[in-house]
Amino acid sequence: MSLHDVNGVALAGMIRNLLQPNGINDARVLSAIQTVPRHLFVPAAHRPYSYDNLALPLAVGQSMLSPLLIATMLQALALKGTEQILEIGTGS
Repeated sequence: MSLHDVNGVALAGMIRNLLQPNGINDARVLSAIQTVPRHLFVPAAHRPYSYDNLALPLAVGQSMLSPLLIATMLQALALKGTEQILEIGTGS
């Protein structure tokens, strides 16, 4: 089984067992989370935790927010799809 397959299973579980039960139901938010491979942005030592509901350490004292917090913020924006967004280090 490849890393991608393992993370695909972990990602599906995160969506089914964490995001949806906590009210994340915007199809565009769920699609974005399914599309962006979170594990590729996590240092190798922390990749096994990429799809757990944890904030993960990044380089130079920065961190990646937990998946539920990211999804909650995205859903709260209630975007229509025509907006242009510039996000610069929110929460890092």
